[in-house]
Amino acid sequence: MQITKLELHTSCLQQQRKFYHEVLELPIVEENQNSFTVKTGTTALVFSQAPNTSSNPFYHFAFNIPHNQFAAAKAWLASRTMVINTNGKEDYHFEAWNAHAFYFLDPQQNIVEFIARHNLSNESNAPFSSESILSVSEIGLPVRSVSTTCEYLKQNLSINTWQSYEDVFAAMGDENGLFILNYIERPWIPIAATPGIFPTTISLVGDFTEFTLEDAMYKIVPTAK
Repeated sequence: MQITKLELHTSCLQQQRKFYHEVLELPIVEENQNSFTVKTGTTALVFSQAPNTSSNPFYHFAFNIPHNQFAAAKAWLASRTMVINTNGKEDYHFEAWNAHAFYFLDPQQNIVEFIARHNLSNESNAPFSSESILSVSEIGLPVRSVSTTCEYLKQNLSINTWQSYEDVFAAMGDENGLFILNYIERPWIPIAATPGIFPTTISLVGDFTEFTLEDAMYKIVPTAK
């Protein structure tokens, strides 16, 4: 599954712009007074001003990085902003996923993840930089029913459950692109943040009809490859 564009809301547009463009050094490919778009590998990441600035929307999403550059990516990121440290732990080894990850917060307090997936053949020998970020590979979607949403996604996108943990969490898609379905009352790791349902638009490569989830808060849109 390939996420070509991810559109999120923010209540601090200018701080987000500075962080993604000046701190993470991602190129801006489009902007106006209400939004900006940065290029993150093969994914366009869009932040739009939230209509209600007091709503404080926040999200969890992940970037794929070359599977052999976990340490280099962490050193690069740590020189620009703080890696989340929870009780002395910064690195996460997801054995069942064959992946390593670390997390950081942006000015909106989005929980952002760099993940090295060792099943993918995406190694790089170039020094790690913003150009090494390969794509947005995960978007967290807090939902009221994980099982119901899984079935709906299977019917509308013909995708399968990649990993599932009873009825509180499921990853749908594949390692290039995953919906992280999280029960609305289950806190996000690694900071135990209580999830919320906020406007999210996800554009995917595929031949399907646009549809929505969770009272139209989540919109899934088809795009050409």
